[in-house]
Amino acid sequence: MTRAMRWLWVSVRRYPLVAAALLVGAAGLALTATGQHTLVQWGVSGFAVFVALLQLRDMIRDLMSGSWGIDVLAIVAIGATVAVGEYWAALIITLMLSGGEALEDYAEHRAKRELTSLLSNAPRIAHRLTDGGDADAAATADRERNNRLSMSGPPRW
Repeated sequence: MTRAMRWLWVSVRRYPLVAAALLVGAAGLALTATGQHTLVQWGVSGFAVFVALLQLRDMIRDLMSGSWGIDVLAIVAIGATVAVGEYWAALIITLMLSGGEALEDYAEHRAKRELTSLLSNAPRIAHRLTDGGDADAAATADRERNNRLSMSGPPRW
């Protein structure tokens, strides 16, 4: 399996709603090209309602834990677009909603990785400057009050 295929497989498993929305959209376009408009409307609308129900379940769980979100707006938008027959708009909203969650997850993991890297590169030893101008090495955890410390290396006189 190539690297690109592995990445695709991991992405589909991690974000199944994004993959499903793209698949429903591609199938809907193919069926529209063959003239199956009613089938497309029912299929895309059904998928959008399914996603809205999943989001409603998650939203209720979040509300019960005391967390508020903007999911109410997305659920209402999906319901309204399906109700007026704008099934493609409903699919776009589901794609935006699921894609936004995927982007949030990606950003969270990236930020955590960067912060871990930053903390692992933090200095472990500081050079304590004495009144005589000498510098001796001290662990950063062993620092005392009112000491002058140089973290960038030994002082250059």
